[in-house]
Amino acid sequence: DLLNNNILSNDNANGVSIVGDGETTLKLEDISEQLTSVAQTTEPVTIIIQMHGTVKDGQFYFLNGDERISSKDLFSMISQKFADRPIDILVSSCHSGACLSDKDILPKESVVRCIIAR
Repeated sequence: DLLNNNILSNDNANGVSIVGDGETTLKLEDISEQLTSVAQTTEPVTIIIQMHGTVKDGQFYFLNGDERISSKDLFSMISQKFADRPIDILVSSCHSGACLSDKDILPKESVVRCIIAR
């Protein structure tokens, strides 16, 4: 097991932080904890989100087991953690283009790129 059964892993040797193991359902609190750690760095940050996605009632949601995390909630959290630092986000999810409507929640000059599977 690459993460030794840990949900959160931070490999400071190469500047990579991994949240999740692909099997265990993540909670918004798990993501928040890791973002707090990453926000301490002075290096540029790129966040790669690879989760299932869907649109319901005009809102994009990341699907994670039985959990639904709205792009609005996730981007708000990212904005709070990184304050005025621009962040690059790559989203690989079905219907991920719908999360672009929430891009303005992020710090100025942040970039969101979506790889849309459907």
